[in-house]
Amino acid sequence: MSNRRRNPNGENRRPANRARQGRGASGHFVPGHDIGIATRFQPGQSGNPSGRPPKSILDRELEACLASFIKTNKRGPDGKRKRKLVAQIFARKLIDQALAGKQGMAQLIAERVGGKPTQSIDAKIEQPHMDPTWRRARIKQLQRELKLKP
Repeated sequence: MSNRRRNPNGENRRPANRARQGRGASGHFVPGHDIGIATRFQPGQSGNPSGRPPKSILDRELEACLASFIKTNKRGPDGKRKRKLVAQIFARKLIDQALAGKQGMAQLIAERVGGKPTQSIDAKIEQPHMDPTWRRARIKQLQRELKLKP
């Protein structure tokens, strides 16, 4: 039974609140329709007015610390102490720990440099209804149950 409404002549009709304004016979919007104009983005207006959320205080501090320089105990030819980026020292420590046999550090370095490896998932899905032999057998079974002639 159809849930569409019928007019007194028995013809299908659409409820008034579901009028297809701005649409052609195929149901697609016709050129020049004015549906949704009030809610569209205005010229020069962003679709994301707030923008990307700001980084946390911890993220900003870590970036600033890794980008800063510290003085080392080694001296250059001019007699001044050499400077190194904290990020360089940090990377060197990670590599030293990985070389010393710490599995977690080796994995961390590999993931940071090469990206995390993709994980493949093997799944076998049984779909007997896709097998033509099974379908023919099922049709015959239903014909017997409903006492229909083949």
